[in-house]
Amino acid sequence: MSAGQYTLRIRDATGCESDTLINLNDTQGFFALSLGADTIVDAGSEVQIVPTRSGALNGYNYQWFVNGIAVSGDEFLLKLNPERTTLVRYVYSDGKGCIYSDEKLIIVQQNDNFFVPNTFSPNGDGKNDYFYIPSTTRISRIIRFDIYDRWGNHVFGAENYTPSENTGAWDGNFEGKKCNPAVFVYKLKFLNKLGKEAEKYGSFTLLR
Repeated sequence: MSAGQYTLRIRDATGCESDTLINLNDTQGFFALSLGADTIVDAGSEVQIVPTRSGALNGYNYQWFVNGIAVSGDEFLLKLNPERTTLVRYVYSDGKGCIYSDEKLIIVQQNDNFFVPNTFSPNGDGKNDYFYIPSTTRISRIIRFDIYDRWGNHVFGAENYTPSENTGAWDGNFEGKKCNPAVFVYKLKFLNKLGKEAEKYGSFTLLR
């Protein structure tokens, strides 16, 4: 709608009408604010919130709120690493006392899922010769890693290390002998990226 003079017609509950003239000033100063759609993230992941604005304000102030608490942040960017579901609010005001705001809900899911191989082939060809927990951002440290055969024998164990190909890796041997092809079970106790203790269980197949 362009600037100019307009007739505003008002009708009440009984059907009576009245007209009045209004003057609409230049609309170039129209302002809108948005933080975008709500989002879902893993606990501890970095979230960057960038407010989108249309139009410009003279003599403005801004303030970020996280779960109702005022926090410091750049005018055009707020960075968070939420560990629980969080409500972010951004308030923008002009020199005339007009206030604009928007909210964004960050839904945090506790996710300790990560990839663990389900086969390995310790045949000395230099490919997939070891079974280990691959490096992942979801694990900060492994407390204990154990492997058992189908009869419950403890065939391998490692503790207190950071996961990688070079640590906590089983070569498929038990008591100095090569294990026959079979299904084995692993038990893993670890600290997730939030420093909280967690466990994971699973099975894998040794191939020859």
